Amino acid sequence: MKLSLEQTDTRPDYDRLLRLGMPEFVYAESKTPDQVVKSLRALFKTHKACLAYRATQAQFRAVKKSIKSAQFNALARIIRCGKMSQNLAGKVVVVSGGTSDVPVVAEAVEVLEFLGCKVRTLQDVGVSGIHRLQKRLSIFSDAQVTIVVAGMEGSLPTVIAGFVKLPIIAVPTSVGFGANLGGITTLLSMLTSCAPGVAVVNVNNGVGAALASYRILNTFKREGA
Repeated sequence: MKLSLEQTDTRPDYDRLLRLGMPEFVYAESKTPDQVVKSLRALFKTHKACLAYRATQAQFRAVKKSIKSAQFNALARIIRCGKMSQNLAGKVVVVSGGTSDVPVVAEAVEVLEFLGCKVRTLQDVGVSGIHRLQKRLSIFSDAQVTIVVAGMEGSLPTVIAGFVKLPIIAVPTSVGFGANLGGITTLLSMLTSCAPGVAVVNVNNGVGAALASYRILNTFKREGA
């Protein structure tokens, strides 16, 4: 029997919060509004908070009818209903090369704030004007993790890794001209960084970078650091 998208079942992973310390997030892209509603409603009933990413206005309108507390960040493309009732020690600094990278920054920040993380942003400090970064290095002094979001040739994480000792999670974006290849050039550049210890997530994956940061902060929490 051939199933249509509307007929497929959704089975939320309710136990993920117990296993990983974070709930399941709903990847909304390619899902119908009704599927997003069903998943979020089930997760909200269990956890009193839920989040969907890569969402649309149409999906949000459908969710809002079912969960009155739902909010939509159109820039981040995130539907957020409440937040997790926890406050983690430590802070994440999210840095971006240019204002064109802001949607990915917004995605990461939304996820971190939903999970109860403290976040600060440092935007538009790309390497073409490196003095802008050098004047703001004090922002990293009381942080535990840094997320660096950049497009073009993707050299910003390497530069920052030469200045700060924090774990650095690099996020390549699809910002750039033709030879950028939709972020592939940036991704490969970050993967071949000469700075030791730079971790890299997939192109435009602000959610992945946020969750990697959360895992680090949650480890500090468990160990009492």
